[in-house]
Amino acid sequence: MEGPGAIAQVLLTSLARFCFHLVRRSSGGILLAMVTHGLWDFGRFTGKLGKDLYPGSAIFILVDIILGIVLLVRRHKIELDSATR
Repeated sequence: MEGPGAIAQVLLTSLARFCFHLVRRSSGGILLAMVTHGLWDFGRFTGKLGKDLYPGSAIFILVDIILGIVLLVRRHKIELDSATR
């Protein structure tokens, strides 16, 4: 990727990494973060199979947005709970 597409990819990757980190911190282990990452990859790559965009990709994007909002809203509580363990 080049230009604006590369910048968008870097931002999306950084946000995904932050969300996976919060999932790991909130669950207390790495297994749930690994499963979340696998589902992320599955949704990203299967939506690009073939010439046309798969309509189910919209559901994947919606779930990502909801998960991102929930994690960002709860991030202080997640980090505080993890620190007290």
